[in-house]
Amino acid sequence: VRTDWQGFILWKKCLGGSNEDVPVSLITDDAGDIYLFGNTKSDDYDVIRLPGNNGANLEIWMLKYFSSGEMIYQRGIGGNKDDWLWSKSSVYYDGHKRFKLSANTNTSKSGDVTCEYNYNSAYNFLWLVEIERCKEKEAGIPGEPEGDTMVYTLSEPQTEYRIQPAENNWRFDWELEPSEAGKITNLGLKARVRWEKGYNGEALLRARAYNACGYSEWTSPLKINIEEAYGTPENVMAGLKLYPNPASGQVTLQLPSCGPFTLTLRDISGRIVSTREATGSTQHWDTTGLQAGMYIIEIINPDGLTTRIKLVIAR
Repeated sequence: VRTDWQGFILWKKCLGGSNEDVPVSLITDDAGDIYLFGNTKSDDYDVIRLPGNNGANLEIWMLKYFSSGEMIYQRGIGGNKDDWLWSKSSVYYDGHKRFKLSANTNTSKSGDVTCEYNYNSAYNFLWLVEIERCKEKEAGIPGEPEGDTMVYTLSEPQTEYRIQPAENNWRFDWELEPSEAGKITNLGLKARVRWEKGYNGEALLRARAYNACGYSEWTSPLKINIEEAYGTPENVMAGLKLYPNPASGQVTLQLPSCGPFTLTLRDISGRIVSTREATGSTQHWDTTGLQAGMYIIEIINPDGLTTRIKLVIAR
């Protein structure tokens, strides 16, 4: 059973067969995956034993689950006699790739047990086993996130980013810091960030990959500057120029043709300061009456395409 911090059940599983199945040790790794070790006498339903080991003898049973409750794999460990774990301390996890089992056995040279001795049913023997956490290769580190590094959230309330996969990548995690900058929707090799209203500043976006061996290292972070303002898609309208910028007096807007264009000047909150129709390729704008700060010039061409340019007024 897995619960949240308040004790509400997130998911539950019934595991075992038609005979005795006893849990001994439960371990989670740094990826949140769950490893369950126990002893079983079953050989049906959920229990898959080693080939040739069917019967009522004890066998060690190992299962691995994703934190979401999906099984990754299971396996039986032992031979054709009794092999079992005594207590929770019988399983040691090195924190990386291997488990060490301190088990009891009265099996001789059968299945996983390679020890050979004169069998005496009156005695049990110590069996030390080392198990790799996974058979896969470690997950490679994906490529650094790619996408817009300057975001104006009034124009672009959400932004999509992407990564290039590396070797042995199964799935991906994304992380945004600080978390109050926005909310991530994980799309695998892509992530969509919905920016939080009112947030201005810097954010770091990184990703990591996962496979049965666990997580890769995080990618190098992509540094993103966020402003709650109207922004400019780059190179949307070829030949468009605005100078000087920053400005303190007259500015010149060079348009790619004679138009007609609709020009709108907005302040950082989106409020319209002025608007005009332009039919020439060169427009001059007197900014002497404007307060210092950032403004947006919105340009709509004859086809209805909108481009926005940031204008900074310095005093």
